[in-house]
Amino acid sequence: MTLTRTISRQVVRSKIQNVNRERKRVDESNMGCDAAEIADLLTVSPGEEVRFPSDLPNARIPLTLNNINAGSVAFKVKTTSPEKFRVKPSSGVVSPGCHVTIELALCEGFSAQQIVSDKFLLLATPVSNDCLCSKDLAKLWKNLPNDQRFEHKLRCVLDSAKRDGMSVMIGMQIRDLSDKLECLQERLDVKQRLSERQWRAQSRRTRFGLLLGTLLLFVLSVDVLLALTGSRGHGAGYALCMVRKSALAAWTSWF
Repeated sequence: MTLTRTISRQVVRSKIQNVNRERKRVDESNMGCDAAEIADLLTVSPGEEVRFPSDLPNARIPLTLNNINAGSVAFKVKTTSPEKFRVKPSSGVVSPGCHVTIELALCEGFSAQQIVSDKFLLLATPVSNDCLCSKDLAKLWKNLPNDQRFEHKLRCVLDSAKRDGMSVMIGMQIRDLSDKLECLQERLDVKQRLSERQWRAQSRRTRFGLLLGTLLLFVLSVDVLLALTGSRGHGAGYALCMVRKSALAAWTSWF
């Protein structure tokens, strides 16, 4: 009886192991199929793992997408933990023969040790137009059929390799310089928009002043013409005088 139970347990254990191996094989086959499909559109670097250094919590990891398709390709990056990561840009379009670099970074308050079980999912699909705004992209991914959606998965890996002090210092300086340049660019954009608004306001002011000046000259010309011809009556003269005074006052106060 004991021998029979032992044999039965071994048979059951063997069947379970066979089922697990078959399931793993199917999963790996499916992942390979996804990668092969998206490889017809984009080359992804890094290909399978996103390595976050353990000693640089604010590191920014580049994810490069190179379009090898004949047409434009739309992309979108999703993650299992959106609260942990900052993805910039998270979606967009890559023109034929061009590449896009996506910046992956940990949000403040999270360490690299907390991301070992997280993953990124890259979605891609061919598009006919490479000038799609964010609203068009959101509508595209919402209504896109599954058979036109190509996927590629990337695992988050903790990179515990030690870096020397000089590398850390250079990395921090580059990051600080990048932040300062980005801030400076934002200030320049604000000043440019302000200058454009001021220029438009000044342009409107000038046009209105010219209009008032033209009206004043017209009134003076009519007044002189009526005076020379002797056809200006008391009522017409009074009306022209009032119009002339109003136009002159408006023109003077405007400038």
